[in-house]
Amino acid sequence: QIVGSLGEFSMIDLIPDEEMVVTVSHAGYIKRQPSIEYRTQRRGGRGKSATGMREEDFIAQLFVASTHDTILCFTDQGRVFKLKVYELPSAGRAARGRPIINLLALVEGEKVRQILPAPFTKDEWSEWELLFATSRGLIKKTLLSTYANIRISGIRAVDLVEGDDLIGVALLPVLP
Repeated sequence: QIVGSLGEFSMIDLIPDEEMVVTVSHAGYIKRQPSIEYRTQRRGGRGKSATGMREEDFIAQLFVASTHDTILCFTDQGRVFKLKVYELPSAGRAARGRPIINLLALVEGEKVRQILPAPFTKDEWSEWELLFATSRGLIKKTLLSTYANIRISGIRAVDLVEGDDLIGVALLPVLP
């Protein structure tokens, strides 16, 4: 049966809301895979490999997020980029994934330092803060809602002086 317009919809309405395991390697490879590929092991179990990788590489970050969640990618030069989990490459357990530099508009020599999932609605972003730390001891705290509208080319999250770089970012609830 053909019916008239049922209202507005966007691309995200066509993507199923599934729980994914996001894996980021030290060498900069990223992938997502359904969490149902993992199961609880029994006593004496050997476990399962989360990813295939080279001998010198290792898993730097692993977290669970919904396909509709936003992830924030912070670089050593103080810039932040925004991606949706469904935009990450889907790969099996044996695959390495894809280099994250192919997904973001990074400049020469810029490296992703931290990836944080932000599993909140835009209304909840004002209830969270980001805490930044640099190699020269600069500490900065900013509301997460400040980063709600990030361009595809990213935005500057921290102004750094020559020789300073971002070493870490943490997500904190706003205290009353």
